[in-house]
Amino acid sequence: MPITFTNNFLAVIVAFSVAYTLAKNFDVDGFMSGLISMISFFILTPYDLGEIGPLGQSFSIPGQWLGPMGLFTAILVAIISTRIFVAITRKGLIIKMPENVPEFISKSFSSLIPGIAILTLFTIISAVITSVGYGSIHEIIYKLIQVPLTSLGSGIWSLIFVAVVAQLLWFFGLHGHAITLGIVAPIWFAMDAQQLAAYAAGVDLPNITGFAFFMTYGAAG
Repeated sequence: MPITFTNNFLAVIVAFSVAYTLAKNFDVDGFMSGLISMISFFILTPYDLGEIGPLGQSFSIPGQWLGPMGLFTAILVAIISTRIFVAITRKGLIIKMPENVPEFISKSFSSLIPGIAILTLFTIISAVITSVGYGSIHEIIYKLIQVPLTSLGSGIWSLIFVAVVAQLLWFFGLHGHAITLGIVAPIWFAMDAQQLAAYAAGVDLPNITGFAFFMTYGAAG
């Protein structure tokens, strides 16, 4: 099913799209920033070694971290990698090609130094976490950030609180939903992804609320 593929690949899509959009807001190359972010995400993602075949050692990436469970890691990687990309680019630490060089080639070379710096950083982070026996950055972020935030944001009272705060902000002339959803949307998106995965698997849905629930009952009208 298409929904199964997109849901199980959600974190990878987010790693690219968040970095792409953020880079565009800083007027730097969005595509290369998104690509570097996505590669950084894969560097941090653990893999399983398989059998040794004619072409060498095979490996596979556990699908659990490419979907909803890896969503917060993808967001953090995208933000960190893009901010580093922007900082290095703005300092002029890039390879500049002559003006007669085609644009796509020039952009590739200008992204080399920021890309090497970012990928080296995430490689070191991955190696350190693995060497000290903490598993992977995915497990750390999921247990310390995503699970607690999901627990806080999954109740009906949390939804009511967000709805009330949004209306109060509207009363004072501020865009209530733009402000509140900027905080809780990542939590609720992850919950919606869990709902889709459970529905596709034919099991009971784990959450009552979520982004879709809020937009239907808390924001409409």
